[in-house]
Amino acid sequence: PEATLGAVTGMKDIFNGTGNAYFVNNLDGTVTVTAATVASGGDPYEAANGAASMFTIEVLTGSEGTATVALDGLVLRDPSNATIPVNLPSTTITIDCTAPAAVTGITAAPGHNKVHVDWTHNGADVDHYVVLGGLWYDGTVGVSAYPEYDDLPGTIPTPPSSPFVATTEWVALPDVPVGTNTATPTWPDATSRGVYYYTVFAVDAAGNASPAPAAVDRATNYWLGDVASGGGGGPDGDVGVWDINALGAAFGTSQAGGGAYSNIIDVGPTDDWSRLGIPLTDNFINFEDLMIFSLNFGVVSAGAKEKPVISNAVDLQWVTYDNGDLGLRLVEGTGLKGVRVTADIPHALVEAGDLLDAQSELTFLKNVGDALDVSVAVMGVDNGFTGTGDLFVVRGAGAVALDQLHVTARSIENKDLEVSLSQGTGTLTPRVFNLNANYPNPFNPMTKISFSLPEAQNVRLNVYSLDGRLVAKLLNETRGPGLHEVVWTGRNDDGHAVASGVYFYRIDAGPYSQVRKMTLMK
Repeated sequence: PEATLGAVTGMKDIFNGTGNAYFVNNLDGTVTVTAATVASGGDPYEAANGAASMFTIEVLTGSEGTATVALDGLVLRDPSNATIPVNLPSTTITIDCTAPAAVTGITAAPGHNKVHVDWTHNGADVDHYVVLGGLWYDGTVGVSAYPEYDDLPGTIPTPPSSPFVATTEWVALPDVPVGTNTATPTWPDATSRGVYYYTVFAVDAAGNASPAPAAVDRATNYWLGDVASGGGGGPDGDVGVWDINALGAAFGTSQAGGGAYSNIIDVGPTDDWSRLGIPLTDNFINFEDLMIFSLNFGVVSAGAKEKPVISNAVDLQWVTYDNGDLGLRLVEGTGLKGVRVTADIPHALVEAGDLLDAQSELTFLKNVGDALDVSVAVMGVDNGFTGTGDLFVVRGAGAVALDQLHVTARSIENKDLEVSLSQGTGTLTPRVFNLNANYPNPFNPMTKISFSLPEAQNVRLNVYSLDGRLVAKLLNETRGPGLHEVVWTGRNDDGHAVASGVYFYRIDAGPYSQVRKMTLMK
């Protein structure tokens, strides 16, 4: 190819700094290099000193290809100026001035104290890859903006145009050999948490670097939701029960309100609504944070199991029960992971519904404040609610119309689901066995005794005196699941009225047994 010759370097180093080299461009396509030691007596270069380049000639060219370098003459002299015989044939060199193609498809994925970086490249004309990492910093290079990021005057590192341009914002990882399109930078512990950006350049054997990639990628070097461990320790690489406990303690708080608010728990929503995204800190610990915690619960890698079928819509029913309680029932729909229901209505209590009991995975339920603001979710990657039944039950709220409710439903991918909400009625099946306090108490001469059965059982209900004698057999029969009531008129099994005093009533229903006290006062 057409080429011009540039500077000559070398020679001086192999003469231990005592030599000089002279370069002459003869302007006819040839050059002459003359070099010698200048020390008296000479300081010869011996083979024992090790192999080294005698000199280097810079080749300046506007094209590339194969060029032949011919040695027209080579004269070597020893310290006595005697000629040293030498045999060095002509050789060829390859002039390479075209850089490899740009790297594409850079992806970064989080891990525990690590980031997984991958990219796409065909490997043609590549000697190695240069991977550069940059930190989202808080205004001072090298100081992480964790955990606030967008809430601080944080600075995103400007992607470099070349791997050879010095910058304090970007740090080079060890070179990656051609044939490997992945790198995994790691940190020793959780004190270096942050959002890290990555870019990759391909470099050939001649030192030519590829153009800057069209896009870089970023990831956290930790799992969102990994904030605690057993015994009050810090992050442990797993989003588990301790982390859910921390979320529950801070749930419903805000930065402005103080209290149990913690900005390391404020991880939702993320920039892409996924569990692997970048947290958009909104200064509230609420349903959005619950969704990210639940999506990452039990995570040990960025991979996930095969996703189940996800519905685009979910059928929910707002049920009014015969005892006045209200419930939100999942009727139909797969892939439902979390629900939030709000309404400006007071209530006495919000309890888990039977559907939560039926789940094999851990669930979360919490109401915030005095009005209705219920968040419920099932934990685990790609885990959604299975089956049908009540997500939660509201007690003491009175009638609530559908237009008073605002419902948000999210899939296992944290995507909004279309909600079909209908009104319904039903009989509430108790979730647990219970023998209630009689009413009224004290009484004369009549009182009502009620009990709850979660399943059908043969039931015996008897009244006893203080000394343990059987006074009356009130019930001995099979009853189905639900709430049941029995009235005692203050008479024994012979039909005679009993005296005033303290009595006990006992229920035995299969594996269940319970005793309560009542007072007859005439």
